[in-house]
Amino acid sequence: MKVIHASELPEINKHPLDGQKKLLLASKGEMRQHTSVMHLDLLDGQLSEFRYANFSIDRSLFNAHEECLFFGCLNNPEPMLVISYALQGEVDNTFISDNIQNQIQRNQTAMTLITDDKKLSRRRLTPGVVESGHIYLPKKYIRQLAELYPEEVGKLIRVIENNLDNQALVEGYNTSPQLSNCLQSLFIPPILGNCSEDFMEQQIVDYIAHFTMCDNVNKAHWSESINVTMVSKIHDALDILKRDFRKPLSIRSLAMAVGTNECYLKAGFRHEFHQSVYAYLFDYRMQIAIKYLLNTQKTIEEISMLVGYEYAAHFITAFKRRFRITPLEFRIRESKALII
Repeated sequence: MKVIHASELPEINKHPLDGQKKLLLASKGEMRQHTSVMHLDLLDGQLSEFRYANFSIDRSLFNAHEECLFFGCLNNPEPMLVISYALQGEVDNTFISDNIQNQIQRNQTAMTLITDDKKLSRRRLTPGVVESGHIYLPKKYIRQLAELYPEEVGKLIRVIENNLDNQALVEGYNTSPQLSNCLQSLFIPPILGNCSEDFMEQQIVDYIAHFTMCDNVNKAHWSESINVTMVSKIHDALDILKRDFRKPLSIRSLAMAVGTNECYLKAGFRHEFHQSVYAYLFDYRMQIAIKYLLNTQKTIEEISMLVGYEYAAHFITAFKRRFRITPLEFRIRESKALII
């Protein structure tokens, strides 16, 4: 079987993380993005990576022409939690040192603790298309999350602290629609502008909570006889969200502001408004953007800042994801419709 070592590829074809001595992350509130495309005799591929202040996410698309092994290497002195997710095809994630093998198929996920300084990975590719993603969470970041979200993440950090060796924590788990949506949302460009990092963090916490959170919190349910006081708090949260939509509070801070906890805020918000807090925020920003596009002569750059996007490119990506056309195309189309 033929072998490809990522470290031996031409620089233009290398994965951004391969061979690095340390996982260098972005500054708080920033995101670094890198995409590379490879065309080799054995395979074609596209490797994309998104780095935030505390974690890194990658997404790979391989089309192998014949069976082969693809080796990668990440040097990082700190233990890391690696969440793997297959979008299509079959992914064989093997970490070489202890021969930990997490083989997952489409719509499955895996979670692996890697403690070695030098993290060697092997991916077995069979002819056809394989699309997958990984989330790299340094141990120190898991500690931070455990302090902020003790019910959701506390159990996980205790497992990590008590293990000095590589360990497959979750193997080949079939994802529910809720968990699948949670994971897939991590592999798209930031569509929430200046609060994208908070959104990503919440998705990561929700993923971990799926496996670790106690029943009385994880299964919080709402009925027709929902407490009137709680309904009032949910609507108070909505008012704050609308007021501060350009620079919104984190869900944790929003919950504290109205006197409840995150889990009940999220569950109650979905019950009342039939979508998540961040989904509502996204739609609300798009509604405001449409008003600016139709009723003012402001530029796309100006509108992007007014609705909470520091970079116009992120606003354009978000708008196109929602309406299938760019903001400028939308403005031109609607202007022509008024003339007719």
